[in-house]
Amino acid sequence: RFRLAEPSTLAEAETLLADAGLNGQRMELDLEISMQEATWVGLRVFVGEDSFTEIAYDRESERLSVNRERSGVGDFHPAFPQTHVAPLSLSGENLRLRLFLDACSLEVFADRGQVVMTELVFPEGAGIGLVSDHPSARIERLHAWELDSVWP
Repeated sequence: RFRLAEPSTLAEAETLLADAGLNGQRMELDLEISMQEATWVGLRVFVGEDSFTEIAYDRESERLSVNRERSGVGDFHPAFPQTHVAPLSLSGENLRLRLFLDACSLEVFADRGQVVMTELVFPEGAGIGLVSDHPSARIERLHAWELDSVWP
């Protein structure tokens, strides 16, 4: 279990989360991002050496996206590695995300369920990354829990 003690930069929060040593393939994440001067922020899950699945929000286009173009194994069908997009007009100032990661599935709940996206991925890693187009973006809240496997 991990809980960010105070608001932090994306880089600080990413380092603290990595130091917690949670299993990034079976996890629940609850976070709130203050975009500040950023127009684009993202969260990368299932991060491996050259792979990740990216959940991103673009404030100018008011769109949430899940990009699985580099999400690991995806060469079995040409339509698999793609980006899915949904309109999202934030109800407040900050982006709120709740994610469930479970081996090869990703559930994204944005802005308290205003947008829900479900993705199938075949990841090669278990890291977590935070990215933005401006260094002023901050993590206001970040809680993470490792999920137990349903298999004995």
